[in-house]
Amino acid sequence: MRDLSHQQIAENERRKVPMNISLQNRIIINISGVRFETFKSTLEVYPDTLLGNAKRRKYYYDNILDEYFFDRHRGCFEAILYYYQSKGRLRRPNSVPLDTFLEEITYFELGQDALAQVRKDEDLKEVEKTQLPRNRCR
Repeated sequence: MRDLSHQQIAENERRKVPMNISLQNRIIINISGVRFETFKSTLEVYPDTLLGNAKRRKYYYDNILDEYFFDRHRGCFEAILYYYQSKGRLRRPNSVPLDTFLEEITYFELGQDALAQVRKDEDLKEVEKTQLPRNRCR
């Protein structure tokens, strides 16, 4: 019986290791008072983004609360976090105006591919830049 309890203890210790590692890998992101939790490894899939780059992200870290704080649009952030979790799928929430969503994508530095995806989904056409004449009109 005593051997069995030692085996159980050893098994429990083995189970704790992955849990402790995953706890260290978790990250809390506070968006204007709403807390989101994910894994650093989820964010690091996109290292050129604000959240995926530890150096850029650290500016927003609150040592006391052990979280990152962003004073940003809450309604957009679920979609932005899902972008990381789904490896690149991005959908604008119906309750969020398009200009606000595009602004948040730009703020979190998701990049041109993400902006192009939203433009395509929203059926937006790129505005062509017209070359204006250099001489004055008379």
